[in-house]
Amino acid sequence: MTDTEAHPGTEKRPIVIVFDEDAKTLTAKEGANGYDFNKVSISNVSINGIDDNDNMSVGIDRSSLGIVWQQYGSDKVTTEYGRCHSASPK
Repeated sequence: MTDTEAHPGTEKRPIVIVFDEDAKTLTAKEGANGYDFNKVSISNVSINGIDDNDNMSVGIDRSSLGIVWQQYGSDKVTTEYGRCHSASPK
């Protein structure tokens, strides 16, 4: 992920995102932090989710696998960009 506001350079920080297209579920894990996105939209074009508290959102473009990760604070929005790659299930 690259935080263009706080870190103009590239930062390699993995986030694991798992989605179930049939159940319309989306979860993410960043280190020890886990996130459940309950407001989920999955289409042929994109995968999007917002958490219940409207504090965080994620969007993935399915054709390019580009990702946008946003966290909403009381006075600031942090936007990070990255690229996804598919992982084989274990």
